[in-house]
Amino acid sequence: GTKIKCNGESSCYRMKYILDDTSGFLRCDGYKSCQSADIFTGRYVGCYGLSSCYGALIRMSGNQDIECHGESSCFRANIDTDRAVFVNGMRGAEKATISATTLAVQSFLGISRATIDSGDRNSFVSLYGHLSGKGATLICREGSKCTLRCYGSACKGMDYICLSTDLNNCKLEPSQCSTGIDTVVNGIDCPTFGTTLKEKEYDQEEDEEVLYGEHLEPLDYKEDMEMDAELFGDIAID
Repeated sequence: GTKIKCNGESSCYRMKYILDDTSGFLRCDGYKSCQSADIFTGRYVGCYGLSSCYGALIRMSGNQDIECHGESSCFRANIDTDRAVFVNGMRGAEKATISATTLAVQSFLGISRATIDSGDRNSFVSLYGHLSGKGATLICREGSKCTLRCYGSACKGMDYICLSTDLNNCKLEPSQCSTGIDTVVNGIDCPTFGTTLKEKEYDQEEDEEVLYGEHLEPLDYKEDMEMDAELFGDIAID
C-alpha cells in the first residue's frame, strides 16, 4: 500500500487525505506537518511531530489505530474512529474531541481539557500518565457502555458524565470512586462522577500554571494565523 510521510514543517498543512483502504500508512513527523488536515482513511495514522496533527479532522473507517506520539501532536484535533487512539506525547491530545472504542493515555496532561464522547459506540478509556485527564470530560451516552480505568493521579480533575438511564453502563475503576464519597482510593485519584452535562468554566491563571510551568510555553495562535495569511491571503492580523 501507499506510504505517505509528511516530514517537513507544515509539509501537509491543510491537506485533504481520503483513502479508505487499509494498506499503507500516513505519518506526520514534521512540526505542524498535518496541521488542519482533513483525513478520512482506513490506514494507520501516526502523529509524531510537535503539533503535527494540530486541529486536524481525523475520521477512520478501517481496522487501523491512531497514535498521538509527539508533544501537542493532536492538540484540538477532532478524532472519530471505531478503533483505538493512543496518546503518548505530553499534552498530546489537549483540547481534542475524541470518539473511539479504545483510548489509552500514557502521558502528562495527555487529554487535558479534551472532550471524550462515546457517541453511539461502546468506549473503554484507560489513563496512566500524571494528570492525564485534568480538565477533561468523558461523556457516556444513552445506548453506550463505557469504562474509565484510572491509575495514580491520571483522573484527577476529570469529569465522568453518565447520560445512560442505567448507571451500570458507566463503569469506573476503582469502583469505589463512583460513590462520590471518596476522592482518593488506594492511592488513586478519582474523577468527578455525575449524570448531568454542563458547560465547564476554567481558571485561566490556574490552567497556565499547571499546563505551562517554567518549561512549557502556550502554542502561538497568532503564528498560525500569520501562516494562513501568508498562504491564503484571507486573514487579517492585528
